Amino acid sequence: MKIPEGQHCPVIPAHLPWYRKVALTFFRFGVCPLCITMSVSYSIGRWFRERKNKRTG
Repeated sequence: MKIPEGQHCPVIPAHLPWYRKVALTFFRFGVCPLCITMSVSYSIGRWFRERKNKRTG
């Protein structure tokens, strides 16, 4: 069985905008973009809290 590639690939259609291709790539590998966004925002918030505590500390 031949795996489709390029313009005929059903997983990431070639005619979609770039941001939709990125989102589909995340889902293709089993990673939720919302989970990544929440994790990064939590890490940034934690960094700011630690920095604030060092100043007032």
